[in-house]
Amino acid sequence: MELLVILLGEFIFFPMITAFVATMNLAFTLLLSLVEFFISVVIPNPKIVEKEKSSLGTKLSLKNFAKITGSFFLVIILVLFTVNIFFFTPTMKWIVGQISQSTNIKIVFDSVNGNFLTGLIRFNGLHVTRNNSDKSDFNIKVDNIVVDVDVYSLILKPIIIEKLIVSGVKGMAQSTAPIDKDKRVSLPDEGKVIKAKTEFIVQNLSIKNVDVRVSKLGNKPLNLVLDSIEAKPFRSRYAIFDIFFRSNIDGSLDGHKIIIKSREEGNGRVTKWHLDHFPVDIVNQYIQKAPINWFSRGVIDIQVEDKWEYGENAQINMDWNLKLLDVFIEAPEGASIMSKTLSLPIIKYINNKNGDIDVNFGLKMNESQFESTSSLDAAGLWHSVVSSFSKKLAFITGRKADDTKKGIKSKVDSFKSFLNEKRK
Repeated sequence: MELLVILLGEFIFFPMITAFVATMNLAFTLLLSLVEFFISVVIPNPKIVEKEKSSLGTKLSLKNFAKITGSFFLVIILVLFTVNIFFFTPTMKWIVGQISQSTNIKIVFDSVNGNFLTGLIRFNGLHVTRNNSDKSDFNIKVDNIVVDVDVYSLILKPIIIEKLIVSGVKGMAQSTAPIDKDKRVSLPDEGKVIKAKTEFIVQNLSIKNVDVRVSKLGNKPLNLVLDSIEAKPFRSRYAIFDIFFRSNIDGSLDGHKIIIKSREEGNGRVTKWHLDHFPVDIVNQYIQKAPINWFSRGVIDIQVEDKWEYGENAQINMDWNLKLLDVFIEAPEGASIMSKTLSLPIIKYINNKNGDIDVNFGLKMNESQFESTSSLDAAGLWHSVVSSFSKKLAFITGRKADDTKKGIKSKVDSFKSFLNEKRK
């Protein structure tokens, strides 16, 4: 999604300049024509009033200036028509070259056709690569892309893309950001999308036939297959929110089914996620925080249903149902004595159940948390999920949240007393 936001935001910046210049010239020409008309009505006829020769000169000057400006506008229109008919491909190559320089993303294509004046452009055989980035590298090939831009919105903000159809995506993507193993979850202000030159909204987004190898945090690459993604709309500022909370997705990760279904209901939407029989070692790659990353075997089914209403900064009410099958949990060697002590009842409870447990909990999030983020992790979702999951496990095993806090405080106080004794 980050790549999509960057490329679209950069691409539509260039035709925006042309449209802005042309529109400003047209507006200026019309303005001068109105001024000329006003002067011709208000000022008496110079043939009748001899004293108004100077006004006649002003009128003629304005008239000549309007003609020059109008001629300049016509030249621009003729140039646009000429470029559109005879130099469309070279112009697109120049635009793509400028994007490559400004983003450090190499872009080449086999062919392109379309119409600058209508905003409809088709790419065939697009190849996009980025290497040695401090965030993520990718090597992606796309069979076909169709972009239909509302040309009238190019001088406004945000720019409207009527439809974006992408099909046949293959390649690889990997995160390259350094990871601090002691900080398993990104903070909410991390993972921001690189700002594009302009904000945009895709009214109808359709991506089909995606087959990409993805890797995160240096783990084993996984095969991501997406049969289809449909989003209406897809906003550059809220790309992650729109993909996961107002779209329909059908695919799999390493052969394990992923389904997201969203529909309108009342004054908002209802969205359902279903991740089928995911091995816990795959889940650990995306949720690296205790106790989730303490599971060493087994599978997990994840079903989520959320409801939210349209409006500014919508509140999302989520119901989570996690079904763990044949899991085994143990504290890793690097875990602190305090963590092992406080988690002992949870570990004992799960392992005594032969690793089969159901955990249900609810949590609330806000649309604003997803603004300009590049992942669910960066929006703080996994942090909230792990926190709610841990509280529910503590409740199931008889350990209340207050008891856990008291236990932590007791350990800290004991450690302080020990240090004080040593100082004496």
